[in-house]
Formats: sequence, structure tokens, C-alpha cells
Amino acid sequence: MNALGTSRGRHRLFSTFGVYPELMFPKFLLVVCLSLVGGNLLGCKSTSPAQGEDMTKLATQQLGNDLDSFPNASGKFILYVQKTDPLAARRAVRFLVIDKSTGAIVEQQSFLPGYVKWANEDTLELLSVPGTLRSGESLSQYVRMIKLRSSK
Repeated sequence: MNALGTSRGRHRLFSTFGVYPELMFPKFLLVVCLSLVGGNLLGCKSTSPAQGEDMTKLATQQLGNDLDSFPNASGKFILYVQKTDPLAARRAVRFLVIDKSTGAIVEQQSFLPGYVKWANEDTLELLSVPGTLRSGESLSQYVRMIKLRSSK
């Protein structure tokens, strides 16, 4: 055997690291393939749950920059409502609901002065008063319940 670790006989291809070159290439190929596959799996970003910043960006694109957000009890949906100036003239207020699991808008409407709020886990209560109440009318006549459906 010489100084490089090789000998002249049947082990002539023995390298300085103690590995036969004909066995190194398949191992090298295996390591490269596993690194590529593993890197792709680790680098994949889940697209199912929408990020909070993305939902807020979507809401501001639809409603403007000045808005409030209200998650439901489980956090599955978020209700975004335009902020309004109580002293401003009567104008419609817009709102939308985003499904956090998909990032999709599941409800979008507007209402005249009134309110929108969570009635329960997947139902909104909306009061939209079209104008002055007539005698014999009550606000409860203008309350609607909106059942939300998850986007698929």
C-alpha cells in the first residue's frame, strides 16, 4: 500500500477516504435526491389557512383602510366592518366576513345606519333601518339574521 491508501492488487480503486469510487456515485446521487425532495417538502408553504395579514389586506381592498374586525367565538370567521363617523350624514356601511381556513369572503353586504354583530357561531345579526320609523313600527322589524356558509 502506498501513501495515498491505494494498493496495487484487487483494491486498486480504494480512495484516501476508505470508500470505493464505484460505490460513492450511487450514495452521492441518493443524498442529492433526498436533499432536493426534503428541501421541497420543507419549503412548501401551507395555503389552506389564510394569514392574518392577507385577510386584513383583502378586507382593506374591499372596505377601505378604516375598519374594525371581530372574530366569532371559535375564530373560524372574522367580521370586518367599515368605521363610520356618527356625526356624518346617513350613508351605507359595508361589511364582509372572511373564512379563516380558506381566506375566502363568505358574506359581503352593506346596511344603512344600524349594526352588524355575531348572533352565534355562524350567524350574523344585522339591523338596517331604511329611514324614519313610522308610528307602530319598531326596530325589531328591521333586524335580519344572516346564516353563513363555509366556503369549500
